[in-house]
Amino acid sequence: MDLLDKISYEDKELLKRSWSVLEKNINDTAYCIFDMIFCQSPDTKQLFPFMKIKAVGDTKRSREMQFHALRFMQVLESVVKAIDNPATLDPLCDNLGRVHGKLTDSRGFKPHHWGVFIECTLFHFRRVLAAVGLATDLKNRQANKDIDDHASTSGQNSPVEDISEFTFYSFFLTFYYFIVFSRCYSRDKEF
Repeated sequence: MDLLDKISYEDKELLKRSWSVLEKNINDTAYCIFDMIFCQSPDTKQLFPFMKIKAVGDTKRSREMQFHALRFMQVLESVVKAIDNPATLDPLCDNLGRVHGKLTDSRGFKPHHWGVFIECTLFHFRRVLAAVGLATDLKNRQANKDIDDHASTSGQNSPVEDISEFTFYSFFLTFYYFIVFSRCYSRDKEF
């Protein structure tokens, strides 16, 4: 969790405040993320055989999908809550790595799924944050695009000097989401 140790106090506070906005609509946001994932990349449905995934046009929400989507958001919430003591996340990350590391072989997880999950998550985080007035001006929208384009660079500073709460939060979650779930690929396949 070296990345989390390097985040400044001010930036940690920005993350906490941003999360306080997102958690107000956590269930709806979580469901919308997974709904969009399945619409954007229908082949991801095979990764979730335990879920009843609604058919196109069905307005009734699947309880299994709601439950799993909320668990996904709870992982992100755990990151925000542990931001001051990131070592406490190790058991959570190890467990997620073991569970999700099996998906490549058992369910056909493909590398493009990372991008779909990240893009859909950020889309809905942006939607919720923009609804309360964060990052609605052109400068911030361009900053978000720049950060998305450069999010996986080698740990250097962002290409944007003035990062708003919204853009910093988006960048952090994109990067952290990738780190947490990619841990399973840096281990031996002895799960």
